[in-house]
Amino acid sequence: MQERSKATDKYRTTASLGGADKSKPVSATVSLLNSLNEQQRVAATTESRQTLVRAGAGTGKTLTIVARCAHLIESGVQPQQIQALTFTRKSAAEIKSRVENLLGVQAAGLNASTFHSWCMTLIRGNEDTWGYKGWTVIDPEDQLTIFKIARGRCEPGLPPAASIMNCYSFARNAQQRFIQVAVDRLGLTRDQIEEFIVPVIRDYEEVKRLNRYIDYDDVLAIVGMQLQASDKLAEWIGKMYSHLLIDEMQDTNPLQWQILRPLVSRLSLYCVGDDAQSIYGFRGADFASIYNFQDIIPGSKIYKLTDNYRSTQGILDISNWLLRQSPLSYDKDLVAQRSEESTPALETFGAEQTAANRVIDLVEETVNEGEKLKDNLILVRASYIARAVEQVCLQREIPYRFYGGYKLLESAHIRDLLSALRIVANPLDQLAWLRYLMLFPKIGEVSAKRLMDEQIAHLRAHSDIDYSALPSPVADTLSDIRQHQNVVPEAITVAAEHLDPVLEKNYRNQNWDRRWPDFLHLKSLAHGHTSVAGFVEQYIIDPVFSTELTGEPSEDAVIISTIHSSKGMEANHVYLLHASPASFQRHEPLTATRSKKIAGYSMLR
Repeated sequence: MQERSKATDKYRTTASLGGADKSKPVSATVSLLNSLNEQQRVAATTESRQTLVRAGAGTGKTLTIVARCAHLIESGVQPQQIQALTFTRKSAAEIKSRVENLLGVQAAGLNASTFHSWCMTLIRGNEDTWGYKGWTVIDPEDQLTIFKIARGRCEPGLPPAASIMNCYSFARNAQQRFIQVAVDRLGLTRDQIEEFIVPVIRDYEEVKRLNRYIDYDDVLAIVGMQLQASDKLAEWIGKMYSHLLIDEMQDTNPLQWQILRPLVSRLSLYCVGDDAQSIYGFRGADFASIYNFQDIIPGSKIYKLTDNYRSTQGILDISNWLLRQSPLSYDKDLVAQRSEESTPALETFGAEQTAANRVIDLVEETVNEGEKLKDNLILVRASYIARAVEQVCLQREIPYRFYGGYKLLESAHIRDLLSALRIVANPLDQLAWLRYLMLFPKIGEVSAKRLMDEQIAHLRAHSDIDYSALPSPVADTLSDIRQHQNVVPEAITVAAEHLDPVLEKNYRNQNWDRRWPDFLHLKSLAHGHTSVAGFVEQYIIDPVFSTELTGEPSEDAVIISTIHSSKGMEANHVYLLHASPASFQRHEPLTATRSKKIAGYSMLR
């Protein structure tokens, strides 16, 4: 009881949450529109029902989307009927907050979310129609566990489970035949794919069905397939929304287009993107949709934003030149609106440590000249490339902040706690049962499997957990969470209080003092949630990274980021490490065109 009391004290802390300033005058919309350049203003106020805005880097893409939302609301469109779709939770929050800060209460009800979050909202908003009531969203680690089990039943010598999983995901997102994708990516013959790999996929899908699991790709596929088959569902969505605004249109893939096509005749589509910034090819993104936009959507209009406010002309000249080397016609040279001159410098090094020391030397020079550490952005193609720079920062005691790190819900101790919540949300969740049971002393794999099988059998017969068949601490934790499952912050607090002694012992040699405060962050994220399942799936679909846990850094710090995590970032000084074609093409199968795009994208931060 003594340990429980201490745990109660530390988990009864609640982090404060901010909110938008809703007191500003409505007339700010007119001022915003007047502040735009001609290209931005024409694009933001167009009367075209179906629109594509081709916006180069640094041309005010987000500003134009915000202005479009404000213009629609000022024109009489109800904010509840506007849905902005983005590729990151951060971008969605920025669009929503900027419109709310501009319009105040007039913008109340505006919707902004990622594609996956929006699709999950649709599914949860009409569960009986979609047919997935009570199903649990699983994260990539759970997916990989299922693939490993399925692959383990097959012949040795097959590609790793992760390769099979990624191949299957790409085929689904790109809407390509799995066997052909597998032949191209796994290095096996068609006969080998059909004999050994296809059964792995079938086993994976069967495990999902039996456990009522939905994976990341299912979220889009469920909506896409059912919209294709049901005019009523498309009409239902068309009545809820009159306008869809899509950010980063160049990163949409064929599976997302499967969702959009049935809606084109029922609502207005306003798409903003840059064919030169398509960096999500590994997810099946197809930037050709921008080139073929008017063929896909006849009667649509295309606008261009080419005035760049971020970079100097010297930087833009190199980026423009790089893109002109592509066989594709971009037909969109960016023009700098800044008067000062600067051109990129290329330096070559024989060792990573030498390059890292040189970069930090340059950072220190900017600080000595009066600038801040955060005015420096260091970009890397993959997180491991940043290790040398991190080491130099630590040696010189220079604070830094890394973007592209681990996701909060991927942390082992967070997954441990959430396993209990997942069982309450979906008692048929076998992966959650095994993880949860093995947290407790004297419960190994064999006894955990036995207890789980007994519970699953009881659930199928009686539709409830048999608490009497579980060890007391196991049952008490689940029972208490269940009583608070409709107030998720309290459910998290109860779970943390019960599991604190167990987890402290399990992580006694793994920085427990640094781990347990994450439960307070988890509790803050759960504010306002009334469903354990809804909370867990939201942060699986839209992950929170470790660097987001404490908001903006209170101290000045160098920013280090992977290229894919740098969307929306900009800085006075940008350093791109490993800026060689070999490095850019090493990490995934890349065409020369895509590697040039990623390099050009990096330059324009």
